[in-house]
Amino acid sequence: MTAVIKAVIEEWAVPRMNARVIKASAYADNRASMRVFEKNGFRLEYELEDWAVVPLDRGGGVKSIVVLVWEGAGNESEGRIDDTRATDTDR
Repeated sequence: MTAVIKAVIEEWAVPRMNARVIKASAYADNRASMRVFEKNGFRLEYELEDWAVVPLDRGGGVKSIVVLVWEGAGNESEGRIDDTRATDTDR
């Protein structure tokens, strides 16, 4: 999946759409998805606590969601995703 996201950014989003900022989201407890985005230069922008309602056939309840951002070529994450969590004052 890391290669797919890299290809979308490098071969489509930037050259064809002139993308400078790309946002993505994942469940906060889905460390693998967050890591894939991190490997492609995304950094954590903020977390929405108890944001997504999960259908009963998928376990039910609510989950937190993280929003990640990629900002142009050469974007370097300031820290690992698990080092940063947004607070209410950050939003």
